[in-house]
Amino acid sequence: MAILSPCQSLNSKIDSLMTEFNTSSFIVSQNVNELNDTLELMKNETGIEDLESQVSSAKGQAQTEMNDLLNTSSNFFGSCLDSITSSLFGVLNESSSYSSNVLNTINGIPNVSNLLSGLGNVKSSLDKLGIPKLLEKIDETLGCLSENNDCIPTDKIDNIMTTINGFLESNGLGETGEFSLDSLLDNIPDMGELIKDNIKNISVSADEIAGDAKQNILASTQKAKTYYNELQW
Repeated sequence: MAILSPCQSLNSKIDSLMTEFNTSSFIVSQNVNELNDTLELMKNETGIEDLESQVSSAKGQAQTEMNDLLNTSSNFFGSCLDSITSSLFGVLNESSSYSSNVLNTINGIPNVSNLLSGLGNVKSSLDKLGIPKLLEKIDETLGCLSENNDCIPTDKIDNIMTTINGFLESNGLGETGEFSLDSLLDNIPDMGELIKDNIKNISVSADEIAGDAKQNILASTQKAKTYYNELQW
């Protein structure tokens, strides 16, 4: 084979991408396995009543505390305000921890904190490792290889696809590597629909709590800066 060969280059590229994929997928699978352990513990939880009301109450308390904090922070300007804002966002960026603290007021679900921490770890690892983008690159390279049937053995392509599809299915991920809590819950044997709905409700509420807090901080900061600029005039 020639030293410089398009076919050889494409094969090297797919080998490099699959090495990166195998490393990244191992980390994601570890996080998913830890989340699965928590889900296994939660699947037999019973007696959870009026969950929607409890979640709403917890979110209301968080909103009140956030408003009080922002009202106090509105007395600061310039670098002082920037320091406070930076610190607040530092806390909120640990959204799973922040949300779990808020939702820990919910009675009857002892594993809420572990659940939210596990969900946060899975989502974070998928984002940081760029699984969807990596899968896109692999697909593009395989497409290039498929244009020349002599470039790559059929069994090699089959092995690659089996590896990828097995990873996606076992970890509750969509075809492009996006996370799906529904798919993950469906992989837990003997999990009742009630606890599935409760878990999904908690997950959505956790995202809303962190999202609302971030929007409130941004809005409050902008308002304070506008007011400060008006004073300068």
